[in-house]
Amino acid sequence: MPNGVKLLLEHGAHVPWWISMNKNVTVRREDIAGKKIRCILIRGGKAEFIPGESVSIVHLPGYRDLNRVMFSPKKVLEIRDLHDNLIKRNHHCCPKCYAMTGEVQAVLPSKVHGRQDATIRCSSCGSTWEVLL
Repeated sequence: MPNGVKLLLEHGAHVPWWISMNKNVTVRREDIAGKKIRCILIRGGKAEFIPGESVSIVHLPGYRDLNRVMFSPKKVLEIRDLHDNLIKRNHHCCPKCYAMTGEVQAVLPSKVHGRQDATIRCSSCGSTWEVLL
């Protein structure tokens, strides 16, 4: 059974009322990079990014075979485990200021067959990062 996940949400992301009613789910705000960011902690749960940058909650204790899209694109900044280790970051989320303002600057063919290397720039703070698309 998975240990659990923490979802860091973009400002204004809607959290379904029924998800916070689960005893294994905690919704709170945390101070990350000088910003108050809403987080959902799911003890014993599992979540993942799916194509199109939406987030699916694969496992939620107390619900059988829950595998549904819970957050639309660009609403989840990061998925972390409960020990605060990064599992996956949204490509458009700036790792410096945690704003969802990344814009693709350049795309080049990757050494990995069928993938592309992209350089993304934050329109808020100006930092750049590279991702494999």
